[in-house]
Amino acid sequence: MTLVNESLVLEAQIQTNNLDAQAFSSRADLNVVGRQAILFRVPVTVVGDTNVIMQQPIRIIDVWAVKTGGAGAGGDTVAVTNTAAAITGAISTNIADTTIARTAAITRANADIAVGGTLRVTGAGAATCAAIVYVLAVRNSGV
Repeated sequence: MTLVNESLVLEAQIQTNNLDAQAFSSRADLNVVGRQAILFRVPVTVVGDTNVIMQQPIRIIDVWAVKTGGAGAGGDTVAVTNTAAAITGAISTNIADTTIARTAAITRANADIAVGGTLRVTGAGAATCAAIVYVLAVRNSGV
């Protein structure tokens, strides 16, 4: 304990890696404790693929994109895949800057990614497909 500006401050001793996604436990469905969510932030600035190699098994439960870099153009999209297997369809980024677009559906058969697997976010269309893609997942020990 330390006294700072006449206030008592407790110094917590937290071991390394105790607050990252690898320390989260998996919970069975209907468990009253629940699961911790893992949020991946993937900036897309150009047409092409951005790959994230998984350090723990995950199940993707939601995907959305926040448009950046000005307004989009016709045919601008982002999509999320498990390597090449589609998790989402194309999410249009032909929208105004800072607008949020969400996937309409998650392909359940492809939403589980194992350790060492690739979460891929692909930008397509014109150079104006820029967005920050958020992928919400839970740890999945069943992969």
